[in-house]
Amino acid sequence: MSTEALLSILQQVWGYSAFRPGQSEIVEHVAQGGNAIALLPTGGGKSICYQVPGLARQGLTIVVSPLISLMEDQVADLQKRGISALSLAGDVSIQTWDQWMDRAINGEFAFLYISPERALSQRFLERLPHLPVQLLAIDEAHCASQWGHDFRPHYTRLGVLRKSLPDVPCLAVTASATAAVLGDIRAILDMEAAPVFQRSFDRPNISIHVHPTPTCESTLLRLLQPSIGRQIIYTRSRSQTVQWAKRLQEQGIAAKAYHAGMNLEERSAHQHAWMSGESPVMVATNAFGMGIDQSDVRQVFHLDLPDSLESYY
Repeated sequence: MSTEALLSILQQVWGYSAFRPGQSEIVEHVAQGGNAIALLPTGGGKSICYQVPGLARQGLTIVVSPLISLMEDQVADLQKRGISALSLAGDVSIQTWDQWMDRAINGEFAFLYISPERALSQRFLERLPHLPVQLLAIDEAHCASQWGHDFRPHYTRLGVLRKSLPDVPCLAVTASATAAVLGDIRAILDMEAAPVFQRSFDRPNISIHVHPTPTCESTLLRLLQPSIGRQIIYTRSRSQTVQWAKRLQEQGIAAKAYHAGMNLEERSAHQHAWMSGESPVMVATNAFGMGIDQSDVRQVFHLDLPDSLESYY
């Protein structure tokens, strides 16, 4: 497909007049059937790199994603733009699952978002040969590596999915990959020969500050500004998210907690409250944040030192 045709999809569906730096090369390569690894900074438009070629290839794009919140966010955005997309996250009955798979086989969906755990299930792998798959996208691909900051063991088995789709191009995308992480991605996904498209991770619009303080709470209350936009507060334990959210609520600040130990319904409710602005402060573990596409996230606080500079980034 020509550059003009791909640009036309971008303009008609997303309303953008041009690709961001680095996007067009990836989109063209993948649309033509090539495998690729894309290392783009947060906010660099990674999802466009598989969504545009996915539409261009006129079939089903399977997107493997690690978080329910990420899948829900992207599916909602695609549906808003008139694109048929489905998330296979959360608990669904066997009957609903079968109905969704039948519809996918019949070509009713352009995008199918799925977790690595569910993508490797026997039920899904049995249906996979019957799906009209034209592109496989592995989002947050650093999760495949034990050296990545969000290691997910099931990501290491995604080679099974790749081998089941030998003639389908694969795009692995992430915002953070050291040389060790990149090596793992290549090996796990059998992409030794795939080109790597990389942009600078420098983000001149982000400033970083360190605040030595005898009391975290007083400093946090002084710095928090929910009136100017959304705020995220990261802690290293699940219990701390609940404790800090309660302390902020006692100070009259609309805050919610978020961690992987909460049930799906509660997590979704808290995420929607944050995204809608009803509760502009989210206190979370690193289970929250990947793939969240909000234009007014103004401050991100770390109450504890992360494990590494990569994890902090």
